[in-house]
Amino acid sequence: MKEKYIDRNIAFFNTVVEQLRDFNRERFRKFYHECDLFERFQLKYGIGYLDICKTENVDFISHSVRHTTMIAKLHVEIFGFPNDKLITEFGELTNTCHDCIKRIESFSSKIFQNWDASFIKNIIGINTLVSVDFKLYIGRRALGLLRYEEFKEKLLSIETPRRIFKIEEGLPSSKALLARKSDFNKVKANAIEVMSYDTILDNARAVALDSYPYKDQELLKKILSETTDPNVILMALERLDKTSENGNIFQKYLSNKDTEIKCEAVLGTLDIGLIRTCLTNEDSLWIKEVIEARIADLERNEERLAEIGKYPKTPPGAYVAIAAISNLKILNSVCETIKSKANADSWTQDLVTLIKAKEASLNGDIKLLDELLKEAAFNIRYYILKMKSDLINTQQIAPKVFISYKHESHSHNEWVKKLAKDLRKHGINALIDEWEIDLGESISDYMAYKISSADSMLFVITEESLAAVEANRKESTAIRFEFQIANARRYHDHNFRIIGLLRSGIGPPSHISDNLYIDFKNDKKYKKNLDRLIKSLHGEYKEERPLLIPRRQNA
Repeated sequence: MKEKYIDRNIAFFNTVVEQLRDFNRERFRKFYHECDLFERFQLKYGIGYLDICKTENVDFISHSVRHTTMIAKLHVEIFGFPNDKLITEFGELTNTCHDCIKRIESFSSKIFQNWDASFIKNIIGINTLVSVDFKLYIGRRALGLLRYEEFKEKLLSIETPRRIFKIEEGLPSSKALLARKSDFNKVKANAIEVMSYDTILDNARAVALDSYPYKDQELLKKILSETTDPNVILMALERLDKTSENGNIFQKYLSNKDTEIKCEAVLGTLDIGLIRTCLTNEDSLWIKEVIEARIADLERNEERLAEIGKYPKTPPGAYVAIAAISNLKILNSVCETIKSKANADSWTQDLVTLIKAKEASLNGDIKLLDELLKEAAFNIRYYILKMKSDLINTQQIAPKVFISYKHESHSHNEWVKKLAKDLRKHGINALIDEWEIDLGESISDYMAYKISSADSMLFVITEESLAAVEANRKESTAIRFEFQIANARRYHDHNFRIIGLLRSGIGPPSHISDNLYIDFKNDKKYKKNLDRLIKSLHGEYKEERPLLIPRRQNA
C-alpha cells in the first residue's frame, strides 16, 4: 500500500497543537529546543544550551551579537502553562505564575551579581553583555484583554526590579513601566515581554503556510477562523482560492485596518458593489488604486487596466492591473509605455518583469515563469507564483486528447503536428508521440498510459491508417494496438470518445463507422473544422436543448 505523503511543515503545526492541548513542560521544552522549524520565527542559537537551561531553571536561552561593537544581548524564555488562568478567584496571581516570576528573579539575580559568570561566557563568548530580556509565555488569548491587564498590574506591584516591556499584540499593551528605579551597573534593566501561547501557535501556523500554492484549503479556513495574527491572516488569504465559494471569507476582511490584508480581501471578493462600499476616506492611495484595478478586472475593462498599468500611482495598483490583463497586444503596449518613460521609477524593472511573466502565463510557458521567479524581486514574486499556479491548474483541467495517426509522408506528419499545435493554442492538451517519447522509452507503455488518461482519442483517417487498423489479427501494428486500448477504454467509460478526422480515403474504420466524424480533406475548410473540433472537445458545440413545456389542458 502506498504511504500517504505528509507535509513536514503541517506535521510540525499539528504537533504544536497537540503539545499545547496536552501540555507537559519538560516535553515541550525538549521539542522547542530540538525542532529546527522554530528557526522560522526566532533566533535559534539555544539548541546547545539545554543543559544550561536545566541548571539555571529557565526554558530557552538565545543571544544576538553586534560584531562591529562586540556587544551581546541575552534573550531568555520562560514557559508557564497554556491553561493557566493567571489570576485566582481571590484576585491573586496563580501559583504557576509565581513560579515563573521566581525563575525570572533567580536568573536575574545571578546575572546582576556576576555578569561574568562562566555559563554566560559559554554563550556570548568574548563579547560584552549589555542587556537581558525575558519572554514569558503563559495563558491563552481566550482569557481576554481585562485578565491580561489585571495580570500586568499584579506583576508591577511585586517589589522587585522589573518592568513590563510589552504585552503581546491583541492583548493589553503599555509603555515601559518601571516598578522601582535601580542601578543595574553594566547590564541594562531586564524587561519581561508577556506572550500568550497563541503566539507560538500563530508562528507554527506561519510555518504550516509556507508552501504556495496551498492544497489543504480546509486547513486554511480553519486557521482563519482561529487566528487574530495579521501576518498569519495575510498568508492564509494569499493562499485561499479566490472562488465564489470563499467569497464570504474574503468579505469579512474588507474593513480590516491592515492595508495588505484589505488588499487581499479586495482581490478575493467578486461582488463589485461590496468592493466599492469598502473604500473609506482613511484608505491610502495604495488601497484606492488596487480597488480601481480590481473593479476594472471584474468588469473586464482591459483599457482601464492598461491605463493603470501604464500610468500607475502606486506599485501594488500596477501589479494588480498587469496581472489581470489577458490581451497580449494590450500587454505589449503597456510594456512599451513603461520602458519609454524618461523618469523611470525604481520599480519600473519590476513592472517589466511582471509583464514578461504575464506574457509567459498567457503563452503557457511554465519554464519561463520559473526562470523569472529566480530573479524576481520580492514585491512581485507572489504575483508570478499565482500566475504559475493558475496556469498549472488550467493545464491540469484542460481536455486531454491522444492523437492516433500513421507516420506516412513528411507533409502528412507535419499536418498532424500543426493540428496538435493549433489545439494546444486553444486550451486542448493534444499529445503526439513525437513530443512524448524519447530514445529507449517504451512505445506501447506510452500508448497504454496516455490513452487511459485521455478524455478522447483523435484518429487521423487515411488509406494507410485504415489498412493498419483493419489488418489481419496476426499482424501487429501500433495503430491497431492503440485502437484496442481505446475500444477497451470506451467500453468501460462511456464518456470517452474516439473522434475520426478524415484526411484522405472514403470514411472511418468499422470500429467507429457509426460515429460522427469531421472531414478534414479540404484544406480551405481547415479553420472551420478546427473550430468545430475545439468546441466539441470543450463541450461547447452541441446546441442547447429547448425546454420541455408541459402540455396545457383545454379549459
